[in-house]
Amino acid sequence: KFQSWDWIFGRKMEFQFELHKFFPWGDVTFLIQVNKGLISDVKVQTDAMNPIFLEKIGNCLIGVPYEKSVMASKIQEVSVLDKYEETVLEDIKYFIEGIEL
Repeated sequence: KFQSWDWIFGRKMEFQFELHKFFPWGDVTFLIQVNKGLISDVKVQTDAMNPIFLEKIGNCLIGVPYEKSVMASKIQEVSVLDKYEETVLEDIKYFIEGIEL
């Protein structure tokens, strides 16, 4: 019971979580708001050359369960236009997969 997703994340408690990392292409911070176990808002702070693409990644997480495997899978669905965006997307995906929530 105490290890279930509903027990850990599905409670009515609202909280904010910050993910931050330095990458070769730039520094990025995702401020993630979680409500009832679902991501309700994402703010992105970055000095990367394409901040709009990182905002697109953040926005795709809204409404997704606060679970790293689901988050990483959802990020993989974001369409990329070039090699740079592909690299950024893969870096963020692997970063999400490796964090402790």
